[in-house]
Amino acid sequence: MAVAGDIIHVIWRDANEQQSALKYRQETLVLAEIQSDPILDNLPPLREVAGKWLLPAKRLMVADAVAKFTAQFPNGFYDPAYYGDRNCGERNYKLEATYHYEELLGLGQARQLLEKGDLEELSRRTLKVLASINYLDKRFGEPLFKEALADRSAASRYFMALFNLLDAPTVSEETFSPYAEAVCELPVMRRSGRVATWPVATALPYIAQPHRHVYLKPSETQAAADRLGFNLNYSASPNWRTYSCYLKMCDIYRDLLTELKPRDYIDIQSFIYVTCGGYDR
Repeated sequence: MAVAGDIIHVIWRDANEQQSALKYRQETLVLAEIQSDPILDNLPPLREVAGKWLLPAKRLMVADAVAKFTAQFPNGFYDPAYYGDRNCGERNYKLEATYHYEELLGLGQARQLLEKGDLEELSRRTLKVLASINYLDKRFGEPLFKEALADRSAASRYFMALFNLLDAPTVSEETFSPYAEAVCELPVMRRSGRVATWPVATALPYIAQPHRHVYLKPSETQAAADRLGFNLNYSASPNWRTYSCYLKMCDIYRDLLTELKPRDYIDIQSFIYVTCGGYDR
């Protein structure tokens, strides 16, 4: 990471600072054949403290996170407690929200309502899907989103951008950026409140397509990025740069968790939530 005289400052990908200081201090560095790594290529800016270059936050190794997850769910992603029900667990209630989406908005129903200009019914069904799951705060997020959809012009732009994103063959800047802009343009009806949040932006895409989209819960997601030493390029306003980095980070987690056999982004997002503070409360 830096060279100062005859001292080389090194970040070891698979060991924390204390482990690497003990394990590697007598080793000779050998140039790797592959000069690319998904984690090392996305390190956040380092800071210098007393002549040492450090990551902004102390890392928790993925093995430690797996131990924390399996302490809660011994059989990992296939544990009965992980599947759970409407009141507990992680997977089944999220799948149930996807079934609700398919029932109320799937098979072209959403597009038809938008083309007919029936924004009231489209908004009603959308809010019913969101009400079936705890992705938006019941006191602020959900009511603010409902009020924003009452603006027909803003609602029309939002739904058009959402369906274009979901219908696109790939998740890309060309389809996500217009959607993020539509979310940011949703009107705020109250003096205090903010509609353009990551939960609002990612809840419906994630519910509709958990194999392609992932829910971004800011505090746990940033903790997961800190744990890997991954530069999320986080911004509080929905944008493609942060979301693309988040998808890349989730794919890294998927690769690192191969032994647990994750199926989709429901499993990855649940792992992040459970191991990065969601269950600590």
